[in-house]
Amino acid sequence: MPRSERVDSLETMDLGDVLDEIEHIDMTVPAEDRPAEVVRRADALEPGTVGRAEFLTCAADAYARIGAHERAEECARAAVTDGGPTTIDVRAWLVSILLLVGKHEEAIELADPLFRRLTEGNLPLDDADFVGEALEEAGHLDLAHRWFTVALRDVDPDAERTWGSSEIMLIHGRARVRRALNLPSDRFDAASTRQVRKSQAEFDSTYDLPPRIRPPRTADPASLALIYWPEPEFDKLIETWPELAEGYGDSFQEHRARMRRHLSDYAATGASPRVSAGSVDELVAFAAARGLDASSAETRSRYAAEIARLGRATAWPPGRNEQCWCGSGRKYKKCCGAPGVQ
Repeated sequence: MPRSERVDSLETMDLGDVLDEIEHIDMTVPAEDRPAEVVRRADALEPGTVGRAEFLTCAADAYARIGAHERAEECARAAVTDGGPTTIDVRAWLVSILLLVGKHEEAIELADPLFRRLTEGNLPLDDADFVGEALEEAGHLDLAHRWFTVALRDVDPDAERTWGSSEIMLIHGRARVRRALNLPSDRFDAASTRQVRKSQAEFDSTYDLPPRIRPPRTADPASLALIYWPEPEFDKLIETWPELAEGYGDSFQEHRARMRRHLSDYAATGASPRVSAGSVDELVAFAAARGLDASSAETRSRYAAEIARLGRATAWPPGRNEQCWCGSGRKYKKCCGAPGVQ
């Protein structure tokens, strides 16, 4: 669709359509041109129109990514003024940008009314996690701990079946901060550890990892290379070996979601997982050169480790303002690290 038609169609878009449009821009427009392109989308809409504020927060994110912090702040403030619907509260976005540009005092002051909403039960948990992580990343560990703790006040640390992704992210975030603050372990920390061990056991079982490369069961830092198949390679993998769908998932979306969960849970232990993007042709060549079965779990594990050894694996988690590990080309906090992503 020509760009002019895409802009005209925005008038009838809902927020989900706007997010699809933003992803289209991220995938098709060079990084240095994205901020101006997203601003153009925002300027095509009347103030308060669905999508305008979301485009502005995206523009703020894109400007921050290329180091244009003044423009990033300008777009974030414009999004707050617009007041239209966004995936998370626009003031939470502005808090994040202000922390990024070093305006910590203003950011903390702006976060206060959001925190009051949190204490009153009127702030979504995704928003609370977003602000908590921004404070954590900026080094305000005591404040981050306060945000994570209050957000979890109605969550039972022993009722894992009732948790959603938001609760899990908050529990892991709180555990990270408490380790950094050298605080003694409590029930939520124990819950975080249980969640990690559950994910580790699930991963070991699903991928049939040999014991020598399984991750440690402690929080001691360790390196672990996990293989991830980008969408074209995933399709080729399952077409070549249909039986692997049982372990990796029936679709690329399921495969990516499983990887997100495993990576998040491993990192919560203090481990340092790395993501090795796989290529089916390269796997076949790797196996043939060593006389191995390319379809076996052990061969795939050795292949992942070899990619990491060659320096081609991506450290996880990436910074929230860095490119996402999944290969989408989007910023981590706007892709696999976005609030509510399963």
